[in-house]
Amino acid sequence: MVTEPNIDKDRLRTLIEKEFGIRVLNLTFNPKGWASWSYIVDSSNAKYFFKIYKDTNFDPQVFEFTNRLSDKCEIKNISYPIKTKSGNICLILDGYKAVLFNYISGVTASKQKLNDDQLEQLGELLAKIHKSKDIIGPYPKREDFDNPFKEKIVNLLNQLDKVKPENEYQEEAKGMYLRYKDVFLNEIKSLDQLRSDLIKMPDIEFVNCHGEPSPNNIMIGEDGEIYLIDWDFPFYAPKEKDLIFFEGKYSQIFKEYGKISQDKIIHEKAESFYQHLWKAQEISDYGTELLLNDIAQKEYEANLNELKHFLDYSGLCK
Repeated sequence: MVTEPNIDKDRLRTLIEKEFGIRVLNLTFNPKGWASWSYIVDSSNAKYFFKIYKDTNFDPQVFEFTNRLSDKCEIKNISYPIKTKSGNICLILDGYKAVLFNYISGVTASKQKLNDDQLEQLGELLAKIHKSKDIIGPYPKREDFDNPFKEKIVNLLNQLDKVKPENEYQEEAKGMYLRYKDVFLNEIKSLDQLRSDLIKMPDIEFVNCHGEPSPNNIMIGEDGEIYLIDWDFPFYAPKEKDLIFFEGKYSQIFKEYGKISQDKIIHEKAESFYQHLWKAQEISDYGTELLLNDIAQKEYEANLNELKHFLDYSGLCK
């Protein structure tokens, strides 16, 4: 959850109308997510999704990749960027990258559980994305099995004693990180060992991956179709990077997946690596937001609730 940035809406409306040639009837801030500020754009003939990315170093290759998935691979059940009148994908607004996307109306899989038929649809969609390397080549960012969250987590845990909570949410979050400090450090150790094993296995097949097809990034459209949104972390990596989110549901996923890709064997070490890596990312992100960053009061409450859900869902607090 994020709070609305101090950017004049009339200025945004003018920018969108000028660059995309659409008449904006309404611009509504969307408080969900934390990597970007986003708005629902109502125009005279369609809806769009406008995102302003907080990270000024966000890689614009992401936008080009999803554009090619849509145009070259004809994969339509994804969020993809809309080009400006001059053919650009990304705008620069006060130093931030800003992109207009197609709007997908529906609910996320975090709000409505996927049934077997929808899981099969998702399997087909993932297979098309994974096989896209045959058409557009590999995504430039290749998996090296490094743990980019290791240093952040270690620094965070080392600073816990210095953190002076300013509200009840920080107080509770600090207590949780102190309580599970050894558990979090064990995640780092597990990743180090798995990386050591995986880099010695050159036979693992790499594919183009969404990177994080979690329930929040899967949309059940009003048209009954399944969509993948929020392409913030695409990778050229083993398929398990995407498939770990469906552990226990592989039979449904592979039913349609196997009609497009013949690779239906789960590599156990790769699967374990990505399970631990996902946990490390959440530990790093929630800890940074709650204990080190200066955020709005509502964001503290929302992030703390999400942290509790993560610790329970992941099994780390058992």
